[in-house]
Amino acid sequence: YFSHASETPGLGAEIATDHFQNEFVGKKTLENGSITLGVVKNGKVEKPEYQVDGISGGTITSVGVDTMLKSCLGSYMSFLTK
Repeated sequence: YFSHASETPGLGAEIATDHFQNEFVGKKTLENGSITLGVVKNGKVEKPEYQVDGISGGTITSVGVDTMLKSCLGSYMSFLTK
């Protein structure tokens, strides 16, 4: 679940919509021991099993979500890989 307390309405606030959040359902987290789950530039998904489209016009928010996922999940690598 993502919130949008300080995001720009209509742009970064899209992270709080079901449309964006539902893109994560069923995605894989790791590929070859590395965190691959992430948000990529809108329309640039190359690995649909691991990636979701970023928000058009919300680049900073999309990059922030991607960074947060990799950083936070990285703290659990020993758990995720066992």
